[in-house]
Amino acid sequence: MWGLRLLTSRDGLDWDLHSQYSLRTDVSCPTVILEEGIYSMYYTSYGETCDLAVAFSWDGIRWEEDNGPIILPDENSSYDSLYCSN
Repeated sequence: MWGLRLLTSRDGLDWDLHSQYSLRTDVSCPTVILEEGIYSMYYTSYGETCDLAVAFSWDGIRWEEDNGPIILPDENSSYDSLYCSN
């Protein structure tokens, strides 16, 4: 199962999961950009189809998802009718 989780470590060997900061369980390929003090995370969201979505954070820990996908697969295309990714 893919997902976005926050884990921390003091030594790089033992990790602690902070489940209260988990974003989703059906995502992959996150890319984070920091611009003007706001983190934007673009990621592939998996459901019936795969789409490109975005979430925002002011501290890089707590994330708020946007209201929906920003790019959807093209249902009229035989090449990318089920999947699009970053």
